[in-house]
Parts: sequence; structure tokens; C-alpha cells
Amino acid sequence: MVRTLKLKSGVAIPATMLAFLCVVMTYPLITALDSAIPDLSTLDAFEYCYKLWWFKHAIVDLHISPFFNSRVFYPFGYDFAMSETTLPNMVLALPITMMAGHVVGYNILVLFSFFLSALGAYLLVVYLTENRAAGMVAGAIYAFSPYRYHMVVEGVLPTFSTQWVPFLFLSLEIYLRRWRPFYAVLAGFFLALTALSSWYYGYMVGLFVPVYVVVRMWGAGRQVWRRILQGGILLAAVTFVASLPGLVPLLSVWGSGTNWSLSHVDWWSASLSDFVWPNIRHPLWGRVLYPAYEQLTRENDLYLGIVALTLAVVALRTRRDRTTWAYTWLSGLAGVLALGLTLHVLRDRLYIGVPSEVERVFTVGMGMLAKRLALNPAPTYYALRQQNAIYVPMPTFFLYLFLPFFNTMRFFARFGVLVTLGMSVLAGLGTTEVLRRVSRPLAVAGVLLALVLFEFAVEPTQMGLASAAPRAIDKWLAAQPGDFAVIEFPIDSALTGRGLFGTITHGKAIAYGYGTFYPAGFQAARAELSQFPSEASVDILRRWGVRYALVDTVRYGDEWPRILAELTSMTGLRMVEIAGQFHVYEVLP
Repeated sequence: MVRTLKLKSGVAIPATMLAFLCVVMTYPLITALDSAIPDLSTLDAFEYCYKLWWFKHAIVDLHISPFFNSRVFYPFGYDFAMSETTLPNMVLALPITMMAGHVVGYNILVLFSFFLSALGAYLLVVYLTENRAAGMVAGAIYAFSPYRYHMVVEGVLPTFSTQWVPFLFLSLEIYLRRWRPFYAVLAGFFLALTALSSWYYGYMVGLFVPVYVVVRMWGAGRQVWRRILQGGILLAAVTFVASLPGLVPLLSVWGSGTNWSLSHVDWWSASLSDFVWPNIRHPLWGRVLYPAYEQLTRENDLYLGIVALTLAVVALRTRRDRTTWAYTWLSGLAGVLALGLTLHVLRDRLYIGVPSEVERVFTVGMGMLAKRLALNPAPTYYALRQQNAIYVPMPTFFLYLFLPFFNTMRFFARFGVLVTLGMSVLAGLGTTEVLRRVSRPLAVAGVLLALVLFEFAVEPTQMGLASAAPRAIDKWLAAQPGDFAVIEFPIDSALTGRGLFGTITHGKAIAYGYGTFYPAGFQAARAELSQFPSEASVDILRRWGVRYALVDTVRYGDEWPRILAELTSMTGLRMVEIAGQFHVYEVLP
């Protein structure tokens, strides 16, 4: 009871400090809350900003389900359960979206994720150590880690929604100490929020909850394990029930998407260097390191930090308690799984040269495992083969083949969320040990916090703020009378969040869109649409009832003169307007 009271008291000042740090560390976002969003790629952030608008528009204005939109991927419509619906973010942002708009709503979610991630790690470490200074250091490491920054500037709203994870482990820890069912319920609630925010995190974190409990309570008596089992059942039940609002739409479209090939999934594997390659967005050395490390064009910005690693080593050398070992196992195992299917060195899969007979036996054996014995067969397994060489399969490979639903994922570097949390807690434990041994603990804590903030600092331009102002083509479409459908070309470049976002301005139906998976009807026509302006592609537009083809001259690059000549010769198209970088062609009957 004393520990819980201490946790509750005196949170206002640390929370205020963390909120201030969130504003400073994300500068200049605070200056552009209503005009720009962090998005270096113009892919995901605009998609999720659009979804905030659609969620409000569907519920408040149209009084329909926000899960299906008939005006995206027209004429098929789009079930947003085929992508991340990230319901907690939609609900949290709804009042802000209603009052201040979707752009402000999205940016508040960004700041909110930084603040609650920091606060959650702070509260967790304070509960474990009763040391607020150590909690501040841990909160900064978790919230401002390069892993989280990468997700923010790439605009992946579900995966920068890391804030519920430390609250889950805090509730779990309190339950393991006090055995009150309320905290098992609370842990289940936070796991549900994690899953509803990101199905990736729901699966990954849910997988590691029993791992943490087993290591944390190893050696406990039978009576204790009976309580653990009771709490686990309660946690699982609450998680399932609370997740149903998002789980039901997801199950309704289950299996309608694309199955990723094994080589595609393996391409996204992390490597050991990702954990130690310095912050590539730092104001001092970022411009040198960013172009030199191509691996980070994926989702592998997993740098843990010299300060965090040093403090974690201090914890391992000075503490022998089960909590320390539990977080060591948590971060270590998650780090191994983040390495993906096969061992990589920087960007490349590592192959070891062997005699041809050895390679043949290895290939046949792994092929039988992957194609015939696996619970999740991998028919594209042989794409990994290389003559007279073998790759190094990682533990993730076998989970991919044999663990239910594990093969639905492709971004295994996202296990980095657990590595980051584990390291932040270990660093907090290490900070506690350091502060016990110095004469001026507050000054030393201030130095450690300053070092963390310096090491994880991001150059303002690297926040990747992209203007949320309407494009010229969006304004032109908005001025056209009537209700009709449009499509952008080249089709592969059009499949971004920016096209979705433009519909907020012009209100027309679009025969394309963006998400994780696409409707089957669109996928069936995609190959032909990629040949635009062919006669067959124009016939598809006629069948779909598309009025205007919006041709992006910039996206075609050096091919534009050839494309323009073909467009000019097409009898089924008539040029009607030039709006910015788009040439607008009317599809004739």
C-alpha cells in the first residue's frame, strides 16, 4: 500500500517536466499543429490523418459505420479492417477532430504518444525502484528512442502508439506483488488497448507477457502459480472482450489480403548493427550517418544508445533480483526475434559457403520443414536458396513456420518496442544503483538525463513535416460540379496516403486508395492499370465509371515525354486541364 501511495503522489511535477521535454524534443511540431504533419514518405501519416477525418465524418455526419468506405477503391469500396483501424487513436482524437480538425487531431496524437510513453516508463521504474530521478531517465529513453522517432517520421500511427505497453507491465507487476484481481483486469485492459492500437504490438506483447511472468516468478510455490494462473485467465478474458470492437471487423476480412512471400518478409529483417548504429537523425552527426546506412530505409532504426546500454550493464552487474532478470530476458529475446527470419549483415542476408552436397542437404531439409511439416507452410521457400552456400536461420524463422498467426506479420523489427522498453527499465534500475553511490544524486541524475536527451536529439528538419494544404489538383476537383470518380496514374505511385487525404478537400470517389491490403477486384486489374495509357486500362476505367484520369507528370520522371505522346494518340481520352503537376484527362464513353 505504501508503494502504491508513493506512486500516486507527486506525479504532477514529473509529468509536467516530461510534457515539456516532449514539446522540445519534437520541435518544430508544436509550431505547425494545424498546417503540417510528420511524414517523410507521404504514405502512412496522410492515411491515418485521413482516417481521423473519416472516423468523425462517418459517425458524426453520415451516421454510418466507419469501417467501410464505398468511395475508396471505387467501385468496390474499402473495408478499413484490411489495414490497421487503430481504434483507441480514432476514439481519443475524435473530440479534437470535431473541435479543431483532423490535422490538429493527428499531431496531438503524436505528442500524446510521446508523453504517455514517457509517463508510463517513468511510473513503471518508480514503482520498481522508488526513485523518481531514475524514472525520469527511463521515461526519456523509452519515449525519445530512435525506434519511436522512426515510426513517427514515417507516419506509422499504430506503431508509434507505444504508450500502453509500460502501463501493461506496471499493472502486471503490481498484480504479481499484491494479487488483487483489479490489476489483472487493468493489465488486460492495457493489452487490449495495445492490440487495438496495433495488431502487431498486440500479438508481440501478448506473446511476451507469459515469458516475463515465468522469468519474474521462477521458483515460486504451487500456491503462487495458482494465483498467477487465475490472474492470467482474467487478463486474457478482459483482453479478448475489450478487443472485440476491432477484432470482429478484422475477422470479417481475414484471409482476403495478400500472403507475403518468404523472401519479402526476410527482406525486412533487422541486423545486429541496427542496435548499435548511432542516431541517424542527430543534429551533429546525422547528416553523415543517414545516407551511409541504407538499412534504415526499412523499419530498423533500433539504436539503443550508449547511455542506456551503459546503465543497463550497471544494473546487470549490481542487481540479482528477479525483476532485473525478467527485463533482461524480455529485451534479449525480443531483440533476437527482431532479427527476423535469417541472419543479416547490414542490408544483406548472410550466406556461408559450403560444399554443394552440404548445401543440397540443407536446402532439402529446410524445404521439407517449410513446405510440408510447417503449420504455416511457406511455398516460396526456395527463393532463399543460393548455390554452394547456406543462410543462418534465426528463431523467428521457426516461429514463422509453426506458431499460429505468426506468419501474418512481416515487420519483425517491430519487436523493437519490447527491446526499447526492456532497456529503458534496465537503464532505470542501473540509474538507481548509480545514484545510491554518489554524493550528489540529483546532479548526477540531471547529467544522465541530459546525456540521454543529447544522444537521442533529432535535427528539426528530420521531423519530416509535410504540408497538409490541399494540392492544386484537389482544389480543381473540388470546383467541378457533380459526383464522379477519379483515378491517379502511375497507379503504383498513386497508392499512398496523399491521394486518400485529397478526398477530404474534393469529396469525389477515388478508384484507388491506400492500406495494407487492397480489394480483390482492384488487385485483379492492377497489372493492366500499370500499363496505362493502354486501351485495356482505359476500358477498365469505363467499366468502373471513372470520369477523370489524373496523370502525375513528376512521378513519371524521364518517361513523361513517351507517356504524353501515347496519351495524345489515345482516342478514349481527352485532356481537359493542367493542375499543378497533374494533367487531367477525361475518360470518353
